Amino acid sequence: MIPSWCAALRMDTSYIDTVKTHLQRRNELFDAKIESGEFQPLVFPRDFASVFIVIFALVIKWPRDGPVKYIRHLLYFYTLYLNIYVIVHCRSLLVLGGYGVGLVFSWLSIWSASLLIFNDVQGTYKRIERSFVPFSTSKENLLQGRGGKAGRTSAILKNSSSEYDSTNGDANGKATCSDPKIVPRFKWQGFPEKLGHRFTWAFDLLFSHRGPHWNWRPKDFPPLPKQVQLQLSRGENADLDVDMLWEEENTRGVLVGSIYKSVLYFFCLDLLKVISTGDRHFLGHIIYPPPPFLAICGPLAPTIAYMYRLAMSGAAVYCAVLFPTTISATVFLAISQTPLGFKTRIPFEASFLYPPYFGDVLIPILDEGLVGFWGKFWHKQFRAGFLAPGNWIKSKLISRNPGRKWPQSIFWGLQVIISFTLSGILHFSGSYTQNSSTNPFNQFLFFALQIVGIFFQISIEKLSGRLIPFRIPVWLKRLSKCVFVLVWLACVGPLLCDDFTIGGVWMEEPVPYSPIRAMGFAKGTGGAVRWQAEPLRWWKGTRWWECGIVL
Repeated sequence: MIPSWCAALRMDTSYIDTVKTHLQRRNELFDAKIESGEFQPLVFPRDFASVFIVIFALVIKWPRDGPVKYIRHLLYFYTLYLNIYVIVHCRSLLVLGGYGVGLVFSWLSIWSASLLIFNDVQGTYKRIERSFVPFSTSKENLLQGRGGKAGRTSAILKNSSSEYDSTNGDANGKATCSDPKIVPRFKWQGFPEKLGHRFTWAFDLLFSHRGPHWNWRPKDFPPLPKQVQLQLSRGENADLDVDMLWEEENTRGVLVGSIYKSVLYFFCLDLLKVISTGDRHFLGHIIYPPPPFLAICGPLAPTIAYMYRLAMSGAAVYCAVLFPTTISATVFLAISQTPLGFKTRIPFEASFLYPPYFGDVLIPILDEGLVGFWGKFWHKQFRAGFLAPGNWIKSKLISRNPGRKWPQSIFWGLQVIISFTLSGILHFSGSYTQNSSTNPFNQFLFFALQIVGIFFQISIEKLSGRLIPFRIPVWLKRLSKCVFVLVWLACVGPLLCDDFTIGGVWMEEPVPYSPIRAMGFAKGTGGAVRWQAEPLRWWKGTRWWECGIVL
């Protein structure tokens, strides 16, 4: 027997007709604006010049003193101009109907500012690099009689001798010692001297937004393995001790787990998309009666539909963030299982390179409310870039007023204001570049109101502590914080979610193939194959540097 919610997905052709009409109208409008000159298509490599300039600025060894170092700042402001130009003048139908254009180039501006303006990358940034070195036989003999350590280390050395040999070479491309007992060695690598090494270092930095293998990695990431910490703290010239040998992880098991997660998020995205076809709200009709399958709820149907639509949007964002990142982790873990994995400086097989994207949701909300939701649960993809301006301001104030004691609450509040403002700008830009009649200010307002919500929550907590004559039970505090988070997000959520809907995000296909449709559900919404191959188009600009591939 088919469940009731699945039966509701067996729809007539009205859904697919509506989607086809919307997409056809959007494509025609897009082509008309390109032909009229109102917008230009997003062209590679023309519109990605800022990326190359940032890499160039990161690779160059700038003097620490003197006016020459400010050329790096000038390069940043030039890339900022280029990014703003792309956001204002260029459009694409890729990535949620153009949302990715504003999102990518606004984030590039924020992250580049962190690297070129607010931080001393050349002087302070370091990443974990790995090479392979021979482990002395005499040191191996010292392990005899040490119980478990001897067995564990013998296994490490056995694995090393079977996997790493002189034909593979070390991470720098040099031949390794003929001694079969080869073990991984970790070190902090600052700004490299060799140009080729410097280029890969800078390229990795530009795209390592969370920084799990950099010295600025978030403090709430799981700690590095003890052996790796010992090697990093003692330096690369210290003698390798048995306690410093990195215990081999079950990389193949982690890889299999990553594949399972990728499949799971794939099915979740497909399921959310299929469920959305049963509610015309997700076709852009913001004010629309509850879907038919909620009729059983009677007079509560409008309220339940309101919460259901917000929950659908939240779940879609959650899965849309996790799916590509899990795919990325799967690819790098797979590389680590090939000979190429032993020639890279980055230890792709190490589990600490893949910390969870989201934290625990329940405990942070119960203990800290809205602060815990955004600070500990939500993903940290953009956090380093958002925190950089506030950290820079803090360092300048402290250095110029060395004798003054600043309350930490001032800097914390400054970080909250700056971070959510930048997040609002980021999502405003994404909505602005969509090829639909969106309201970008609503997305900015959603994140700006998080500032209000956080300070409001803290004020209520302090005020209640002063006015209530008895000690509030812990369970009541936790319950009130949880209720506040749910009510607050329910009130301001439509600012973000409705704009996604108006922009046609739900009409886009998140996966190329729909297993649920292949099983016969959601009839009338198209076949199982969801993506259609588009031919590559070449853009002929008026100048040679304007030519490129249309994205």
